[in-house]
Amino acid sequence: DLCHVDAEGNEIKEIMTFTGLGDFGAKKIKDKSYFLSKLDIEKEQGVRITRQLTSNRALQKALENPEVKNSIMDVIESSIEEILANQKKVEL
Repeated sequence: DLCHVDAEGNEIKEIMTFTGLGDFGAKKIKDKSYFLSKLDIEKEQGVRITRQLTSNRALQKALENPEVKNSIMDVIESSIEEILANQKKVEL
């Protein structure tokens, strides 16, 4: 039995079974765990987004203007709020 803690502090319980020594590798453990697989996907998405943002010259140029930067931040914050609100609806 495993007990994980998510970002909100909720405990997530999982049961993992191991049949051989090879099951203890990082990839195998991640593959057997829904929670760890989900975390890995989120990590990969974050890495991808970071790469795209750091290589986006047009965005970097736009962010040099404080007004444009504030507008972009407002859109991002609004999008995050909308996503979180929709997640709560789905959980209900």
